[in-house]
Amino acid sequence: MTNFVYSKEYNIKCLGLEKIHPFDTCKFEKIAKHLEENCGIDSFVSVNEVSDNELLEIHTQDYLDRLNNSSEVADLCELFFMRFMPISVIKRYMLSPMRHQVKGTIKAGELAIRNGWSVNIG
Repeated sequence: MTNFVYSKEYNIKCLGLEKIHPFDTCKFEKIAKHLEENCGIDSFVSVNEVSDNELLEIHTQDYLDRLNNSSEVADLCELFFMRFMPISVIKRYMLSPMRHQVKGTIKAGELAIRNGWSVNIG
């Protein structure tokens, strides 16, 4: 069994807008590809999105409710233009990848406890 956690859903791609962000929002697929091609890693543990119940163990309901408002998400991410995007687009192309990454961190922690080590590429 592999100790590397990765999902293609980690990558943030939103109508080309990711190209104006200062960070590479698709670096996760590049890392996975590098591990496959250069390190012999041939499989990854994949994950779904973290659930609201799991998020409520750390965050308040008020915070999760704020993630249903484009202006609030724009403020949290410090990306002003997102204020004008439908929340459904923000959820699909930005928040969903982040929720997958959070679940990957949880899974990697579980694997590390069980196997002694693990890496979440997200």
